[in-house]
Amino acid sequence: MKQLTLQRIQVFCAVYQYGLLSVAARQLGISQPTASRHLRDFEASLKVPLFELRRGKLHPTREADKLFDESKTLSDSLTRLERHVSRMSDGSETRLSVATISLVAHTHMAYAMEEVLQHVPALKVSVTISLAEQQIALIREERIDLGIVAGLPEAHGLAAHRIGWFDLVALVPDEHPASNTTTLALETLGPDLPFMAMAPRGPIGAKILDAISRHGIVPDDRVSSYSLDALPHLARMRGAATIVDPFTAKNMPVPGMRVLPLREPLSIDLNVLSLAPLKEASPQMHFVHAMERALELFKP
Repeated sequence: MKQLTLQRIQVFCAVYQYGLLSVAARQLGISQPTASRHLRDFEASLKVPLFELRRGKLHPTREADKLFDESKTLSDSLTRLERHVSRMSDGSETRLSVATISLVAHTHMAYAMEEVLQHVPALKVSVTISLAEQQIALIREERIDLGIVAGLPEAHGLAAHRIGWFDLVALVPDEHPASNTTTLALETLGPDLPFMAMAPRGPIGAKILDAISRHGIVPDDRVSSYSLDALPHLARMRGAATIVDPFTAKNMPVPGMRVLPLREPLSIDLNVLSLAPLKEASPQMHFVHAMERALELFKP
């Protein structure tokens, strides 16, 4: 007999909170006999009593207290997930909240949101800019519906939908001979052309560090940047080359730095994260498809 099932954990947590099987069953939308069976099977599989009946109410044992502390987060997450899926299934979604990395927060986001609002005029939308790890936390807390990230960060339990990709580009000081070439070979970087890399915290920084490490290139570590917006300016200040995404290179040009494709392409996927897989007719999926079109229309 399986000890742990999601249904048993939900029933156990509900009974623990309400003290009555009838109330727990009603809260979960199941019959009282079904709730009783799940609780009975759970206690039998654990081989410990979880509740004691006193004066018509179920009181938790010490073992139940310990188990509840570990189970409540899972039960609450499952309840939020079921509620979220239910809203998507019956078309009752009236809001759309999106967090994105800054790379596509300008033209692409505006295009996609306008297209969604034309399709669902009653929809209320909100947009914020945040890092991938912040987006993952916000999605799990149900504070946003969708998150747009570069690469695929550790996001256990979340659904991901690929919406596009881009190739990283190099920024090279105008005064360096390499700026006169049509592409930049990574092996060009070295003593004659200092290189400043993005901190390897995220997928872009990690991809760059892996690529230059294969060529034995050691970046200038005297100045570190965790921001793609700041990196080109810091590199220019140091007279160094750097590698960024093409959106940053186009939207925030730095005088004295030339944009060059990399001879060895480094590609990064763009993904939309959500709490559960999206239904095709939902406003969320309309937004996803609109972002796909925006990335095709407005290529950097």
